[in-house]
Amino acid sequence: MDPKYQQIIDFIKESGEEIVEQFGKIKYIDVKHRFTSEYDLKIERGFEKIVKGFGEGHKLYAEEEHDAFSEANNLWVVDPISGTRFLIEGTKYYSIVATHVQNGKSLFSAVYGPSINEFFVAMAGQGSFLNDKKITINPSQPNPKIIFKVSDEWKDLEAAERVRLVLKTFNFEEVEKSEALNYSNVACGRADCFVLLGKDSFPSFAGQLIVTEAGGVFSNIKGESIINHDDKIFIAGEQTINDKILPLVQKALGSYYIN
Repeated sequence: MDPKYQQIIDFIKESGEEIVEQFGKIKYIDVKHRFTSEYDLKIERGFEKIVKGFGEGHKLYAEEEHDAFSEANNLWVVDPISGTRFLIEGTKYYSIVATHVQNGKSLFSAVYGPSINEFFVAMAGQGSFLNDKKITINPSQPNPKIIFKVSDEWKDLEAAERVRLVLKTFNFEEVEKSEALNYSNVACGRADCFVLLGKDSFPSFAGQLIVTEAGGVFSNIKGESIINHDDKIFIAGEQTINDKILPLVQKALGSYYIN
């Protein structure tokens, strides 16, 4: 493994262990009228220090203080806490997320759920792993399980309800977990497809690599397999069900979200 990736993994584990020690005591803080947590800021600043140490060609793109997208050859996309609300509320389904994107291609992703002791890693061409064991998505199922998440910051509630009604015709569950963990649950076969109406793309960079390296497919709402940094709507999972779900979600949302 690239020593840079091991350094990232070690930092994520250490950060997660610290959070677990304080779990249930962490509060919101107001930063420029935006609610976050001290650990969002602390972890992101830790990533900043590490990425600077990688050299001039490496840049950080992260949710809190580094959210200006860069066209750097080596971009590190970080969501320091994916699911901050879950952490603050004392539920276990938050995660720490990082992806290395080189010249537009994701090469490495890590998703760690400290309170559930699950560490997902994907490396381009090498597969996806949960706690060092290789994982794969489910083969095509007669009654596939669809999981759905609407971000707390998603504003168009009518559009979300239209998508919800479409998905309810399947084996459907609306989940309260971090977006990165939802992608990871598809990758390891706990669900067959994940549909996200999100607030940003930070955790989806990791989700893309983890799902595709596990044998699945990933797309934005336009059906493109790439991620544009300003994309917010994604579908990921087994090929057959994705091919069914994508046009249904596109129709439910309408041309405003596709064009």
